[in-house]
Amino acid sequence: MSYGGGKGTFVLSQDSPNVSDSAEAGDQFGFSFAVYDANLDGCSDIAVGIPYEDINLPDRTIRDAGLVHLVYGSPTGVASPALGTIGFRQGADGKLGGGYEPDDWVGYAVAAGKNC
Repeated sequence: MSYGGGKGTFVLSQDSPNVSDSAEAGDQFGFSFAVYDANLDGCSDIAVGIPYEDINLPDRTIRDAGLVHLVYGSPTGVASPALGTIGFRQGADGKLGGGYEPDDWVGYAVAAGKNC
């Protein structure tokens, strides 16, 4: 996934600095995305869907459970060290309801916005 707005380009991936987790083959980082100002700081933030992300637990792997990364933007660019990213997934350690299930594909589609 890349962006630029006439000011050059930057390729965003799970291996970009300050993006949590890491890329694995077949994750499909950027399968879906939405741009909005999540933290109301005047900078665009990106919700990135990764529907084929596997969840690795100590005793098993949950295939294609999925994940959504919220990558914060700042005047100096995206994923700045001060802001980083937040991952949203199901499960006790995630920020979404429900539990891990194979083929859930969390992040297959994303939409974003703010209610005032």
